[in-house]
Amino acid sequence: MALVGTNRGVNSNGTAATSITIVPGTNFTAGSFAVLAVAYDNAGGGGSDPYVSITDTAGNVWTSRANALNDPAAASAGSVLRIFTSTVTTLTTGTTITISLNASTTAKAWSLTEFTSDNINGRPEFVTSAVAT
Repeated sequence: MALVGTNRGVNSNGTAATSITIVPGTNFTAGSFAVLAVAYDNAGGGGSDPYVSITDTAGNVWTSRANALNDPAAASAGSVLRIFTSTVTTLTTGTTITISLNASTTAKAWSLTEFTSDNINGRPEFVTSAVAT
């Protein structure tokens, strides 16, 4: 199986807000696999992860696959890394992905990647086991 990864956008933002807004730089292929990696301040209470939800204007379903919190016990003194995936129905430059937060964060950065393959489904499979993902 050939697997191809294509960068669909990267960006960062230093403006305080309770959401992170992401727009793909180029269009995705229908049925492909989207991977979104986002890093932001640990601005929640006592330095916790302020993540609430993720949605997009095209109605794709996003799943949080991993989250790592660097928490030195003070808000915005550390960082959070989250990785989301979605099997794409439609994801274009006209789609807005919104990550909602319960606290205002200032530092934010993200990378959006499309993965396609030549398997029968036209997209990579995401396999989960008790020991690894």
